[in-house]
Amino acid sequence: MTRSTLTAVIAVLTTVLLALPTGAEAAFPGGNGRLAFSDARAIFVIDPGGGPATELTDPPPGAEDTQPAWAADGRRIAFTSTRANTNPLVADQDIYTMSADGSRVTNITRDPTQDDVRPAWSPDGRKIAYSTFNDIYITNADGSGTPVNFTNSHVLEDFPAWSPDGQQIAFERQDGIGTDIFVLYVDPSGHAAGGFQLTNDLASETHPAWSPDGSQIAFVRDAHIFVTDATGTGAESQVTSGIGFDSDPAWSPDGTQIAFSRDGVLSTIDANGVGTPRPVSSQAVEPDWQPLTTSITVQNAVTPSSAPGRFDLSVDSTVIRSAAGDGDAGTVIVDPGSHTVDASDLPDYTSSITCTKNRAPDVAGPGSSIDVDMAARDTEECTIAHAQGAATPVGSPVSVSPPDLTTGSQPVTIRFDDVQAGGITTLSTSATGPSLPVGFAIDGVYYELQTTAAFTSATVCFSYTGLPPAIVHWVGGIPRVDSNPPVVGGMVCTDVSSFSPFALARSTGDTEAPRIACGTADTDWHANNVTIACSAEDTGSSLADPTEASFSLSTSVPAGSEDADAKTGSRQVCDVAGNCATAGPIGANKVDRRAPALSLPAPITVDAASPQGATVTFSASALDGADPHPSLSCTPASGSTFPIGTDTVACAVTDHVGNITRGSSTITVRGAKDQLDRLVQEVVTAPKLAASLRSLVAGFDPGNATQRAVVCRALSDFVAAVRLLSGHGIPPATATTWIGDATRIRAVLACGGTTR
Repeated sequence: MTRSTLTAVIAVLTTVLLALPTGAEAAFPGGNGRLAFSDARAIFVIDPGGGPATELTDPPPGAEDTQPAWAADGRRIAFTSTRANTNPLVADQDIYTMSADGSRVTNITRDPTQDDVRPAWSPDGRKIAYSTFNDIYITNADGSGTPVNFTNSHVLEDFPAWSPDGQQIAFERQDGIGTDIFVLYVDPSGHAAGGFQLTNDLASETHPAWSPDGSQIAFVRDAHIFVTDATGTGAESQVTSGIGFDSDPAWSPDGTQIAFSRDGVLSTIDANGVGTPRPVSSQAVEPDWQPLTTSITVQNAVTPSSAPGRFDLSVDSTVIRSAAGDGDAGTVIVDPGSHTVDASDLPDYTSSITCTKNRAPDVAGPGSSIDVDMAARDTEECTIAHAQGAATPVGSPVSVSPPDLTTGSQPVTIRFDDVQAGGITTLSTSATGPSLPVGFAIDGVYYELQTTAAFTSATVCFSYTGLPPAIVHWVGGIPRVDSNPPVVGGMVCTDVSSFSPFALARSTGDTEAPRIACGTADTDWHANNVTIACSAEDTGSSLADPTEASFSLSTSVPAGSEDADAKTGSRQVCDVAGNCATAGPIGANKVDRRAPALSLPAPITVDAASPQGATVTFSASALDGADPHPSLSCTPASGSTFPIGTDTVACAVTDHVGNITRGSSTITVRGAKDQLDRLVQEVVTAPKLAASLRSLVAGFDPGNATQRAVVCRALSDFVAAVRLLSGHGIPPATATTWIGDATRIRAVLACGGTTR
């Protein structure tokens, strides 16, 4: 297989693998943490900007802890150590893990017969790859089970690096000339499942390291850091230059920087190679960068909040923001597990908390604290609102009567049909507000309702005096009038799906509903849903929503369906006095949104009968519910001559409204070499005849005239031999088949003449 063909196969396979669900994202969603490194004796961590380093391990005298590697959750470090070695003459190395603070040290590999070095975590944190210098192995991260020999090649191999999607492992391998970077796929059993050689030149390439998004691999060549496309097909770029020996590249989790060691000095540089290295610490080698991924952010809400006070924001027992005012927030990095988000409360005020996890709704509820469950790489953001009002808990139904922040009275009762996330409901009243519709006068005050609860629908009821008034509800600045609201328990009520200003009002006397005119259905079929224009007018108090003077009604036939009597929706149009008329539904619309069904032939394989290939016939058919005669065409057409090789037959069927279905099948025409290969397999029962042909197959090039002439003569001799042996060791029927196959191959090769 050529390099270009192999690259194409890899590209397709990579696309498929990346589409599969995986336990790890391609890039860390958190920020950059600390740098772990070794001073050739112990493991340390340091801030990327420099400063004092913290020693995490203290190996026994004579032992060495080296080669730290962060897990993707940023909570654990794997490293290589000789601390378990009891033989002072042999430097036996094993893989260990520990927590990020240096505690809970665990011995993972315990093989005294070999060195286990260079640990690399799988993105989901369940496995660790490592090198024995001769092979790359994979073991469970908790040390259980038996390690699996991933490469099983028994050549010098080192520096395994697991891709961020968990599907591949890159490593260096000594290939006889030098050292190159290889990339192999990981099958479910932990063995190599094919791959490719990333670098292939006279220089030596070592220390591979994947970028966080998996698109690039950094490596060392000629004592400097380079970066190349992870498929091996893109251009390379040099990141470091100058005097010194650079090694051990490690990407920052956000992909913008690369840490490395230059002659024992830990440095960082922009991943694009722009600028100069930034020294971090001396006597530091083998760096690796910690991802910060599991965090909780707590914010004191800006609105709604009538409380001028400040509140401490806490996670568990840790105050992450003291005396936080409106809009203030704090963030804390936490371990996976359950955590309590909390804020102090004020008398006469009620709190509510709304949290999102990874920018999607998570938990919410009333009160000043709530529990959140965190997994590795989760990011939680919680907002705490303090407001004087009515607690609105999760439930169905939920009724509340919030106090008026101005007067302290409770003139409004709200019945929530269902509260999906708890919160606080508040009320304020005012003598001023938006303009009432023509024909109405205000009866009392304007009501401003707000809630932090999540709900789908509610019934709002208002106290009144005298005769029942109308209810005006502004939605998006447009007044909507319920002129005859029901009276429930001495209150007038209206159903709503959102809160906005309300007012009680009384009509000045319009009783005529708006007039509506709409178009009708036609007799044609349509490929898409039909839209029919309508208009409305009101000569009394005018339309409540001026935009409804012109509107449309549409059918709603779903994709993949046909309907010869599709009906539009309907729409109610009201005037400002509350008189309403209804438009629609309008039926008899013909909508065809179903593409024809296309039946294609299964892949066909035939033998070429001439140098031009073979004539192939096939059958394709189509069916459509609304169109009895959809148009079907295929290219190339059935009965065409197909050349040697594999061709695609592309078919398309179109119905009466233009719905189209496309499909394809393959037709493979076997050439002379493929037919000759098969003939050799057929005559295996006749060893001498098989031997005479087998020597021709391996290197046969049908495009080589000299080789073609040799094969032509050999086939002629073969036919003559089979004729002689027919009935004498070869059954006549078999002889007829073999002679036919050989004769056809000669025709494909344009041998000329006749067989003997």
